[in-house]
Amino acid sequence: MGLIAGFGFNPFIGAIADRTRSKWGKFRPWILFTAIPLGICALLAFSTPDFSYKGKMMYAAATYSLLLLLYAANNLPYAALSGVITGDMKERNSLSSYRFVAVMFAQFFVQVFMLPIILSVGKGDKAAGIEAVMTWLAIIGTVMLLITFLTTRERVIPTAEQESSLKNDLKDLIGNRPWLIMLLVTTFIFITLAMKGGSYVYYFNNYVDETSLTHFISPITGFFHSIGMNFFGEEPKSAGFGLFNAGWYYHDDYGHYFFKKVCRQVW
Repeated sequence: MGLIAGFGFNPFIGAIADRTRSKWGKFRPWILFTAIPLGICALLAFSTPDFSYKGKMMYAAATYSLLLLLYAANNLPYAALSGVITGDMKERNSLSSYRFVAVMFAQFFVQVFMLPIILSVGKGDKAAGIEAVMTWLAIIGTVMLLITFLTTRERVIPTAEQESSLKNDLKDLIGNRPWLIMLLVTTFIFITLAMKGGSYVYYFNNYVDETSLTHFISPITGFFHSIGMNFFGEEPKSAGFGLFNAGWYYHDDYGHYFFKKVCRQVW
């Protein structure tokens, strides 16, 4: 499904969004009109209907595919919005940096806190907890997207001379060697991240010794217990996996902060 989104939905949505013309600009309308459908579909994709096994599989495939399509229709214009909010490259880079750090913080929160919240809200029932938590996340996400639409303006308007056909755009891309190199490198990076990220769950479930892991993370979980926060209940592997990912996101954020400081000094 992820490959379909990457090689099907994303180029299709990108081409349409870049050629959108409206009183609100080219990207903001996509954020506005996909906000509520995306929130509803996110809730449906994480719900568990009372269907047969085959019915549940078909439901999951349909809602997940629709979620990927709506996410592409919302996220691509949202990501491109910084390019038309301002023409100043320093401001664009600053906006992108803050957005990326916010994403890392959100991923950190999900990895460390989401499972405990789900278990607490669902009173031990993960399915019920996920549905309840996703309801609130869908509402919050929808509201935040609507706020984004209302509080931004597209100030960089391309002239008629800058407009081109999809055929010319593809021709320019194919002849752009640096872009092709970046595309190849980015593709390999995401393949590597997907393979590595997918192997983490398998590794923790099948190879990590639960007794040794419990002993290793006990100082951290013990500290949380001492302040009344029992994050992972009696699931040390979930705790280890969450703390492992949290550490990765922390160092990744710090690396981006350090890189930004170095670039400022060089430039």
